[in-house]
Amino acid sequence: MNIGIDAHVIGDKSGGNETYYKNLIQQICEVVTDEEIYLYFNGQKNSLMIKDNNKSNINRRNFKTHSAIKRNISYLPGYVQKDKLDLIHLQYFPIINKKCSIVGTIHDISFEHYPGYFTKKSLLLSKVLIPKMAKQADKILTVSNFSKEDIADRYNINPEKIIVTHLAASENFKVIKDHDLLEKVKNKFEINGDFILTVGNLQPRKNLSRLFTAYINMRDKKLIDEKLVVVGKKAWLFSDIFKFAYESKYRNDIIFTDYVEEKDLALLYNKAKIFVYPSVFEGFGLPPLEAMSCGAPVITSNVTSIPEVTGDAAILFDPWSVEDIEEKIVNTINNKELCCKLSELGIKRAAAFSWRRTAQKTLKVYKELIGN
Repeated sequence: MNIGIDAHVIGDKSGGNETYYKNLIQQICEVVTDEEIYLYFNGQKNSLMIKDNNKSNINRRNFKTHSAIKRNISYLPGYVQKDKLDLIHLQYFPIINKKCSIVGTIHDISFEHYPGYFTKKSLLLSKVLIPKMAKQADKILTVSNFSKEDIADRYNINPEKIIVTHLAASENFKVIKDHDLLEKVKNKFEINGDFILTVGNLQPRKNLSRLFTAYINMRDKKLIDEKLVVVGKKAWLFSDIFKFAYESKYRNDIIFTDYVEEKDLALLYNKAKIFVYPSVFEGFGLPPLEAMSCGAPVITSNVTSIPEVTGDAAILFDPWSVEDIEEKIVNTINNKELCCKLSELGIKRAAAFSWRRTAQKTLKVYKELIGN
C-alpha cells in the first residue's frame, strides 16, 4: 500500500495550515506500520522538520519548484506514477490527472462567504480549484462539523464523503511555570508589564481592526492598562492593519512580533493575562485551543466553528460588535476568579483533542479507500 502526502506547506510559516500538516504527518510517521509513506516537500531543509524514527517505509521527495501550478500539473502526477501510489493526500487544489485514489483536505471555504477578504488572484484560484478538488476527491477531510456542513451545502456534496478530523494543540503548548523562561520571552519581544495576546496571520478575516478599536476605547476610558501583543506573519491585505495601529496614540503599546516559533509562542500564551481571538470566520480556530492548553483565559468570537472548538471553556463575543468585545474583555480581565475558572476549563477542554487520534482516523480513511 503506497500512500503519498503533499507536504509542501511544511516550513512556510503559514499558521494553522502548516500546523495541521506538520502534526498530522509526524503522527502518521509514528503510528504507520506496513504502509509505504511518500512525503513531498518544498526542499530538503523543510523535510527535516519531520522525524521518521529511522523507519524504512517513510520516503521523502522534494519539489524542484515553488510554483503551485507546476507542482499540481507536473510534479505530483509524476510522483503518482513514479512511486506507484495507491492514494495521494492533497491540499486544497486538485491534480491534473486522477490515476489513484485521492483524499483532499479543505479546512474551510471562507472565500465563498467573504470574497473581499482575499486578493483577486487568491480568490480566483480558490473559486476555480477548490470546488474542483471537492468533486475530484474520493474523500474530503475537514476540521470541524461546521466546515463539513458548509462544504456539503455549498458544493452539493454527499455529507458521507466528508470526514471530520479535528485539530489539536501540539505538545509544546502546555502550562509552563519556569519564571526565568517566562520573563526571558517578554524581554525578547520587548514587552514591559502585563499584556493581552492575540495570535493569527495578518489578514482581514482575523478582524484585528475591531480589536484595535476596542483596545483604544478601553485605554481612553482607563478601563485597562495592559499592552496588546499581536503575533502573526504578514499574510495579505495587511497594510491597513499596521496603519490603524501606528496612527493610534497607543502605538507603542501595540506590539507586533511577526511569526513566532512554537516554543516562544507557548511562553507568550502562558504569560498573557488573557487571550483574545476576534476572527469572523474559522474552519477550526487553532489559537484558542493552544491558548487553553497553556492555561490562558480565552475570550473569542461566537461564530462559525469557534464555539464548537471552545465548548464552555471560553467567553464568547459578537466579533462584529466593538462594544461587545470591549465589555467581554473588561469583565474578564478584571475578574481574577473568572480568569482562574477559564484557565481550568480551558486546560480540560484542550485535552479532549489529540493529534494521535487525528492521524489514526486519517489512516483509517486511507485504508478504507484503498481497500475498496
